[in-house]
Amino acid sequence: MKLCPFAKAPYVENKVRLAITDAANVRTLTDAFMAEIKYLDTNPNKETTLLIAPAIQNVNDFHVVFMDCERILFQKKLTDVYQIVSFHPLARMAGYAPESPLNLVMMAAYPIIHILRTESVEKPGAKMRIDVQQTNSARLKMMNASDFTQLWRSILQA
Repeated sequence: MKLCPFAKAPYVENKVRLAITDAANVRTLTDAFMAEIKYLDTNPNKETTLLIAPAIQNVNDFHVVFMDCERILFQKKLTDVYQIVSFHPLARMAGYAPESPLNLVMMAAYPIIHILRTESVEKPGAKMRIDVQQTNSARLKMMNASDFTQLWRSILQA
């Protein structure tokens, strides 16, 4: 299922960096996040980083780290340069049942902080004539339990 219209081009063009960290707490993951910001600052050929943190299994701890990373971007006045999105295997959207396919928009096989260059999101986004979030929600609402299970298995096998 192609939920992110921004993902294919950078992936095909080898502009996605996968950075796996052994960080196991807020401090070390925040340090890894800053190292990736520095990497992107000095490597304009990379458009985005997926900072993968398998050791942060507690979704609440991961949320704290994500909020710290957002705060850092704001304090360093980098919100015009970078945006971040979080994904976690246990992430759930408020107001939806745990088994709802709508949770997929926040889920991944491992905890991930996705660092994107703002420009790489805003340019294609301005050209689109659809509301991506609305389109994704409609697609996910049409999924049944079997579709959801099959999709999740394919993600885990990738």
